[in-house]
Amino acid sequence: MVRAIWLLALLWLAPLQARAAPTVQDLIELTDLSGPAISPDGAWVAYRGGRADLRGNRYVLSWYVAPLDRPGRPRRVADGGYALWTASGTPVVEAPVWSADSRRLYFRALGEGGVQVWRTGLDSAPPEPVTHDQADVERYAIANGRLTYEVGPTRAEIRAAEADDYDNGVLIDETVDPAQSLFGAIDINGRLASQRFSGPWFGRAGRLGARPPQRRAIDLATLSPVDVQDPAAETATSVASHGVLVTQTPGEAGQGAIRMTVGNAVTTLEVQDAEGRWRTCQLQACRAGRVLAAAWRPGRPEVVFTVRDSDARYALWAWAPRSDAARRIAVIDGALGGGGSRQPCAVGARRAVCVVSEPLAPPRLEAFDLDGRARTVLDAPNADLAAPAGLMVERLSWTDDRGQTFLGRLVTAAGAPGRAPLFIHYYNCDGYLRGGTGDEWPFALIAQAGIAALCVNYPTPPSDRQDAVAEYDTAEHGLRAVIDLLDRRGLIDPKRVGMGGLSFGSEVAYWTAMKSDLLAAMSVTSVQLEPTYYWINGFRGRDVHDNLRKVWGLGAPDETPERWKLISPALNTGKIKAAVLMQMPEQEYRPTIELISRLSNTTTPFELHVFANEPHILVQPRHRQAAYVRNIDWFRFWLQGYVDPAPGKADQYRRWKALAARRDGAAGAP
Repeated sequence: MVRAIWLLALLWLAPLQARAAPTVQDLIELTDLSGPAISPDGAWVAYRGGRADLRGNRYVLSWYVAPLDRPGRPRRVADGGYALWTASGTPVVEAPVWSADSRRLYFRALGEGGVQVWRTGLDSAPPEPVTHDQADVERYAIANGRLTYEVGPTRAEIRAAEADDYDNGVLIDETVDPAQSLFGAIDINGRLASQRFSGPWFGRAGRLGARPPQRRAIDLATLSPVDVQDPAAETATSVASHGVLVTQTPGEAGQGAIRMTVGNAVTTLEVQDAEGRWRTCQLQACRAGRVLAAAWRPGRPEVVFTVRDSDARYALWAWAPRSDAARRIAVIDGALGGGGSRQPCAVGARRAVCVVSEPLAPPRLEAFDLDGRARTVLDAPNADLAAPAGLMVERLSWTDDRGQTFLGRLVTAAGAPGRAPLFIHYYNCDGYLRGGTGDEWPFALIAQAGIAALCVNYPTPPSDRQDAVAEYDTAEHGLRAVIDLLDRRGLIDPKRVGMGGLSFGSEVAYWTAMKSDLLAAMSVTSVQLEPTYYWINGFRGRDVHDNLRKVWGLGAPDETPERWKLISPALNTGKIKAAVLMQMPEQEYRPTIELISRLSNTTTPFELHVFANEPHILVQPRHRQAAYVRNIDWFRFWLQGYVDPAPGKADQYRRWKALAARRDGAAGAP
């Protein structure tokens, strides 16, 4: 079954006006919104705007406030400094903390003095730092007129430890990643620094990151240090093991804690009552969908939660745990939340404020009435990119030959003659279709070039027992079914199909290339499994080998050789006929060296580009720009035969033409 829903006019555009398709710079430098927080008096919402700056090659932040009780325009109240990054390469998303009188807000910011807590007011006074610590502030809380915060080692101590390592040699143990540079590896709090493994799987932290934090306190009236007397402030805690994430948020003002357990297939939402007992959400919305975030409604016995339903739409619900009464407040064919992974909307007594986006509509900030149906757009900084002229999005649902249902979104250019080539991205298609998971494949620009761009949501696995091979196989069947479907509709040329992906999406792309003839070209990033990967991550004390056995069924290469032969692209390069472009972070290309070397010695067209000082996901704007442009050129060349006449690209096309000639010559050899 196929269903099509054309993008409707956005709420704040009346009438909807056709706009030019975005450029590479537009997409990279659009404004991301995150961290909304409603003031205690309910009159204001504060939130963060983040924007990549290609000229400075940095991601810069600003803080804004918007009125909730009266008409008014948002205004910028503070510079937020530069982005802090997670170990995987996504911006750290944090909501600010309001003062009890709703006159000031506090936030962490990275500047010349490291990561400190700052504050700003609603008046025109300039922001000021609250802390001046020699160490970076890792977390903080405000109570009883005090700011209590935690720090790790000082910046000077970290540099001294790195210098000692350099002079005396690095002790290699289970915390050292052999694939990563030993020095100046990655951006940590604004400085290229050493990094170490610090937790399950590939959790990472800076040098000396294993030290226990120190707690300090400041009197907010005088900004003077005071003794730490208050008990440690409770904050949200997350405990992750491979495939399971447990997050617990403390309650306030008589409300119990909220706990979410996220498994491979099932998410459980629980709240704690006054007696300490846990109540589990048994609503259909909780059982059939995937709960993403939840928060108590101030002054009311209701939990407001966001759920991604079984039809890949986002919904905002209010649930009264005592009575199990519930109501749906809003539903979005896109995404809504706090602007980051599993970040809640800001929940006030009367409204919830969320970051909202749709397939061809970039992020905006909306307020939702919790007792009615009113919706108000508070800020739409990317409105000029919404509903670009000449592009259409179609919502697809289809079933493969084994009865598995898939959901996706197809972006096409209006009026394209004949059957178009097809580009597929497999992983997550929620919200704005900017560049897919990892943000390297710009859907709008690919479609604008005449290549239909399809994003496929991976279906929820049938159980919490992870089986990567089963999920790869499911993906291949789903891709085969949708290519056949679009072929029958006369929309695409099944001989000109390309695919791109990051992480799990890259694994699916390689599996599809190994097990089928569906793909003519592919572009992937991320490490792949091979014997080299097994041993480069095999130092005693790591948990990688246990997880490889649990999820992939892989033991040592000489213990399970047939399983390695089934899974590893490095051991199946003879089956890969699609032209392969790899654009990888430096720390992930080294464990993939066997695949890289083997592919380079085949007649399969293959090219590799490696980006220095990058984590799992590219964070530097210029690197993302290069990935965007090269991916567009790659698919246009192999799927359309198009050569960009720009003089600066002449060498690129000489290489690619030589790769094509080598392949075609081998194919024609007797």
